[in-house]
Amino acid sequence: FGKRGGGGGSDDESESESESDDEDESYDSIWCEAPTGSGKTACFALPLTQALVRERRDRLQRGESLDGKVSCLVLCPTRELAAQIGGVLRDVNDAMPEGRGLSRDDDENGGVMTIHGGVPIDPQVEALARRKKSGRGLEVLVATPGRLADVLTRGRKEDQAEAALERNLLRALDATGRTDASLSLAAIEEMEFDPNDDGGRSDIEDMLDGVRYLVLDEADRLLGQPFKGEMDGVLELLPVAKEADGFDDDDDDDGEEEDEDGRSGKKMKTLLFSATFPEQILPRVESVLHQLSGSGKPPLRLSAALAGQLDTEEEGELSHRQQKRLARTTQAASVVEGPASTISLRTIRLEEPRRTMALRRLLEQNDGSAGGGENEKWDRVLVFVSTRYSSEHVSRKLRRAGIKSAELHGKLDQDARQRRLDDFKRGKIRVLVATDLASRGLDVAGLPAVVNYDLPRSTADFTHRIGRTGRAGKKGTAVTFVTPSSECQFDLIEKRHFAGGTMGVEREILAGFEPDEDEWMVKAEAARLGNPGAEHSERGLAHDRMFGGVKGRRKSKKDKLRERAARERAGGKKKKQKQK
Repeated sequence: FGKRGGGGGSDDESESESESDDEDESYDSIWCEAPTGSGKTACFALPLTQALVRERRDRLQRGESLDGKVSCLVLCPTRELAAQIGGVLRDVNDAMPEGRGLSRDDDENGGVMTIHGGVPIDPQVEALARRKKSGRGLEVLVATPGRLADVLTRGRKEDQAEAALERNLLRALDATGRTDASLSLAAIEEMEFDPNDDGGRSDIEDMLDGVRYLVLDEADRLLGQPFKGEMDGVLELLPVAKEADGFDDDDDDDGEEEDEDGRSGKKMKTLLFSATFPEQILPRVESVLHQLSGSGKPPLRLSAALAGQLDTEEEGELSHRQQKRLARTTQAASVVEGPASTISLRTIRLEEPRRTMALRRLLEQNDGSAGGGENEKWDRVLVFVSTRYSSEHVSRKLRRAGIKSAELHGKLDQDARQRRLDDFKRGKIRVLVATDLASRGLDVAGLPAVVNYDLPRSTADFTHRIGRTGRAGKKGTAVTFVTPSSECQFDLIEKRHFAGGTMGVEREILAGFEPDEDEWMVKAEAARLGNPGAEHSERGLAHDRMFGGVKGRRKSKKDKLRERAARERAGGKKKKQKQK
């Protein structure tokens, strides 16, 4: 990985590695897909730290600095994941001997800085502005794309004179050391400051010009439609490749290129990581990688799968559209089958109103007490629901039953989110009822169980949800509640993400929660049927509900307006022909 990505790999290769390296070809992009809990963060954190340390050592020998630029940018979709990755990178750096790691200057984060929403934006802007103004730059920046774009473009969105006055007033108030401080008009008039001096805030927009390594963690989420606007805003600030930026074809001795203005630059390496890359996201992935590399060179695609989970679907079973898309997609250069999954899967059939009672039953059965029999001890359980209301509703019911529980969703402020997550990791909270905010990337060490109270809207999110347990080789249990209305959706999840189209476990029924089978069949069939007059794709209703594609036979207002315009155009042509 380190060798092919151009950063910090071992210089020694085995014969087999040499044969597969295509004459030591260096790749601009690496596209990696591996199961949840398999160590993807370490996969990029360790070699990137090593590469950045080497580059820092070379800069010091040449007496150079970062010139106020960022060397490595790591993007991820959620605040919690950004904080987690930043912590891992700082731990790796702190474990290195003094003078051998990344810079440890007087800033709190040293060579690693984390930027995400939910906290005041001005301190983040000020921190980057100080680094830019001093020329120190930043070796690693971990960020969510929306907040990063807002921070970097803050200078052009605010009035310089007004912002400068506000900052000086706040400094003067802070200098008094009192919480109830005030300033007189005379004191304000005596303040001396340059209204055009923004402290470097307007200059930080070009800090990404020097990015050498770009990492997209949970890349399928970042490159999906919900993040498209935010990601496009960040991608526009990244360095472009020499073919798109006027770089000359001749390289100089140290591996750098010069553009027509004599400006030196290095190609940026792009690294993509996720446990899933759904079919519909592949064209976007290919497009972004092509845009960032500019060379047209395909990425190195690596894939790892759990034992027995490799996709053996033959091409003849694919639709014509799927075959065409597959032909245009970069294929994996290496597919590795790893050990068997450590997640024990359970599927429970029950009526929708009885899910909370069933959850309480499972918690009682696995509380580790003497009467629990051979069941495990679930000291912490992560429960996934589909909405904020459901998280609050279920958590409140569990608390009334005497179970320590809390909800986690996007409407909470960042302090509350982080506090509840930390309490859950420490065991102060037994049950955390969360939306899909917690489904990706979060590492809760030794989490024994995950419960899918509601099924996710996206089938790929099911893989990410159950991947919060059974991480790093430890055993875990994933329980899924299946109701009559969600059975068709669960069938689709099995078909897409499990070998042979089935999870391989029977759909069990808890004692005392037996559903009425006749009523179940009626409700399940009703859920498979669409609205009267609706047309569905050949993939079925469950797929259309997830990805759109449901269109009624009745004409919409737009359809009628188009037909009317077409009739008017046709009538006008006939009138002209008669006049002739």
